[in-house]
Amino acid sequence: PNSAWAYVAGNGDLARAEAAFTPRRDGAWAEGADEAVQLALRGRPGPFSAEGSADFAATARAVFDPLKACLRDARPPEGAHAAGHGSESAS
Repeated sequence: PNSAWAYVAGNGDLARAEAAFTPRRDGAWAEGADEAVQLALRGRPGPFSAEGSADFAATARAVFDPLKACLRDARPPEGAHAAGHGSESAS
């Protein structure tokens, strides 16, 4: 899920997804190191190979595009202050 979300959130950036998937030398967790993921992908082309990347992209979009479409940024616009959060002076 992390690599698929990285792909969708990165507007189809396959390199970003691969970075989230690929185990790193510093020992940081990555999906590609997970035994369950390795088992699920056994016998299939790598998700970032020429043969597997189209399937990866289609699945990532099918799962996460609807979610991304529903997200909205709840942060106030820059320079705006939410009422009641200490930004106003009491008179």
